[in-house]
Amino acid sequence: MGFYHMLIEEEGKIKKDIALISSCYEKSIQNKTIENKMKDLTCGYSVQIVLSGKGVKCYYEDINYTPILPNYKNNIKQYYAFKNTLKDLKVVENKSDHNNNVENTQNVKTTSNNNTQNNYRTKKVKKLFVRLGIGTKNIDITRVLTMHKKYVNINVDKTGTIVNVYGYNKKYVGSVAYRLYKIVKMNVYTMKGGYVYLHKPKQKIPKKK
Repeated sequence: MGFYHMLIEEEGKIKKDIALISSCYEKSIQNKTIENKMKDLTCGYSVQIVLSGKGVKCYYEDINYTPILPNYKNNIKQYYAFKNTLKDLKVVENKSDHNNNVENTQNVKTTSNNNTQNNYRTKKVKKLFVRLGIGTKNIDITRVLTMHKKYVNINVDKTGTIVNVYGYNKKYVGSVAYRLYKIVKMNVYTMKGGYVYLHKPKQKIPKKK
């Protein structure tokens, strides 16, 4: 088995970097590690979850979110453990006038209070919801969306029936797709829910009592 690394340089064009693998036996080249590495660098991985049934839908929605302000009323140890001393405190320069020192400390306190108030204001947050039928409760699945945000993206079509999970890392794409599938798993009797594309489960008929 041989490995060749080629660098092709041309004037006024982009430099090409090509790797070639050769072998006398065809089966030795057909290896999973080589295929996975090629997909990581070129096209990536994607899993499509199809939602079917009456009222089954996946959609994004903008929601007003207000973060909870922590209250350290009776717990002094917790207050000093989580308090950021660099933002709240500031060393005042030594000056002759005492009034200037007092004014500087007051300005630092007001700026720190304004920053904390801005952090806990109402914000519009994009959340992903799933509905598994008419009259059922909407399930918030934003935790799955933000689990591996750097490596995995989730795309929903206009109809809300096809959810596409894609990315360049096989491990993270598989973990996000599996978690999403476990939430929207199809009920075999009612045939409402989601399934992986080309792997639709067979319908079961309930037994008569």
